[in-house]
Amino acid sequence: PASKLPFGILRVLMRAFQWLMPERLLALFGMPFALTMISYPGVLLETTANPLWSHTNFLGPLFASSSLSNGAAALTLLSYNSDDHALHSAIARFERFSSAAEATSLALYVGSAGEAARPLFKGKQSKLFLLGAIGLGLIAPAILRNSRSKAVRNGVAPLLTLLGGAALKWAITNA
Repeated sequence: PASKLPFGILRVLMRAFQWLMPERLLALFGMPFALTMISYPGVLLETTANPLWSHTNFLGPLFASSSLSNGAAALTLLSYNSDDHALHSAIARFERFSSAAEATSLALYVGSAGEAARPLFKGKQSKLFLLGAIGLGLIAPAILRNSRSKAVRNGVAPLLTLLGGAALKWAITNA
């Protein structure tokens, strides 16, 4: 049908574009768009009148770094059965870096929000934030990544990171 024609042409153009561009250059080209999309929810929330979101400029970076950390954790889980040690090493470095960026962004977010961050520490979402996002999402994986056990290092730690990322975004959005 004529309605499918534009999508067919678009698909052919995308395949040609992928064939002409080297994979790393294509990834580099897409990176600014990806970084914009992962920070957008935080930036969007910052522009509201809710004091927890609008009294700081670090919600966008926090959501972005949390998304990167969660992406690294997902890659660790997906590559669990791989024997490629270089891949595991690269993902582990990225996971440590992105988790450190998340922890730093969280500290800047809470510090700059001041009294507006009170619902995260004394409210309905405080346990989820403190135990889930900080305890299970940041501290526990940082400790478990040093384990000698592959199941703990590449299975439990990234799973806790993913759960912590969900807890962080849920607690902030609902506090």
